Amino acid sequence: MITEPGLYMDVPEHVYHRDPVDGGSLSSTGARRIIDACPAKYRWEQDNGRLSPRSMDFGTAAHTIVLGTGKPIHVMSDGNQDFRSLDARIERDEAEAGGYIVLKRADYDRVIGMADALRRHPLASSLFTRQLHEGGKLIDSGGMAEVTGMWRDELTGVACRLRLDWLRPPTDGPFLLPDYKTTTDASPAACEKTVAKYGYHRQGEFYERGVRALLPGEQPQSVFVFQETTAPYLVTVVGLSAGLRRQARRMNRAAINLYAECLRRGEWPDYNNGSIYTAESPTWLAKLEGE
Repeated sequence: MITEPGLYMDVPEHVYHRDPVDGGSLSSTGARRIIDACPAKYRWEQDNGRLSPRSMDFGTAAHTIVLGTGKPIHVMSDGNQDFRSLDARIERDEAEAGGYIVLKRADYDRVIGMADALRRHPLASSLFTRQLHEGGKLIDSGGMAEVTGMWRDELTGVACRLRLDWLRPPTDGPFLLPDYKTTTDASPAACEKTVAKYGYHRQGEFYERGVRALLPGEQPQSVFVFQETTAPYLVTVVGLSAGLRRQARRMNRAAINLYAECLRRGEWPDYNNGSIYTAESPTWLAKLEGE
């Protein structure tokens, strides 16, 4: 259990997601869920866990290869590429029970291609600084992968936690916090929509807030490294505007305050806090009826 604020380098991913902070803590994902869904759903998911669909395994495997840490990968053996066969399902289920990400050979080859393309990208490769020995063995690193942090919010005192994809030592230039994201479309316009859709600006501001608390005097800036999952595995690095940061700051402040209030009361209200919701005519229906 984590009992004191600080940065921790050896917290396994599954332990982090179960919340290793003594007394509980709020993560960036939780800050989004408690606002975007409701406190009741957030609390249930914290107590029971959220299912991680197999469709996310490809992105998780890409993180493992690019960052050099994470869940190990099991590549399906020859002849077991079709999960409809009994042998393939047995092989997959046994590997997953052992804590492995299971990939077909073709998908594994794509992940390797993505990692190679990212290392050739001048900006992205500099954000995840590393040198690799033949065979993928890490021999030198300009930073630390999968760093967990815990701090206490200065206004409410509640514990907050983060997990950085990569923490680089501060340099003379901007102190950047890179976060790796896989996507089907890394064009700038598509990335901008993805940031808004999934609230990545709120994640970024939450991480900046935590790093400022843990490393006083630093002014970190979150950036997102989007990479396409099909050849040629194009990469776009996306920063956050001042306007997006202001919006994220307000929403994260509201989420932390709501979390603190729920803890204080011991109550986690549902969508409408037990009251009747009055339905209004949606815009599309009003237009249809000629209102």
